[in-house]
Amino acid sequence: MQDLHLFFKLDLLLGLVVSVLSFKLFKFTGILIFFSASEVHELNFQSFLLLKQGFDLLRIAVENFLSLSIEVVFNYVELISVVIAHVNKLLPHGLDQIINVIILLLEGFDVLLIFIFELRHKLLYKFILVIDDLLAGLFLNFNVLKR
Repeated sequence: MQDLHLFFKLDLLLGLVVSVLSFKLFKFTGILIFFSASEVHELNFQSFLLLKQGFDLLRIAVENFLSLSIEVVFNYVELISVVIAHVNKLLPHGLDQIINVIILLLEGFDVLLIFIFELRHKLLYKFILVIDDLLAGLFLNFNVLKR
């Protein structure tokens, strides 16, 4: 019975040591989980912060691209309106210049027609003189032969 009593005491002592050690292990595990959980929370927080900053950077890039695209469209619209205004101002001047050139060509054509008529008149006159000279020569030859 003493052995049994000693066995129970040892069993109780061993159970006490095991419970103390398990309590210390649980306590150490809890502290380890507490510190590691805060590190995990910090890592999760930093990860979410990095993800948020990435999305913010993407949003800012898209906003900048859209604002630049809209600005480029406005610049093109302004350029087109300025070019159209200049073309509207210059188009009547161009038409005036074309009309002036046509008038000069018509005036030159008038001079050209007068030149052609004078040339025709001179050539016709020379032709008439040549025929007159030929006829006069024939008549002279005929008169000489006749005499």
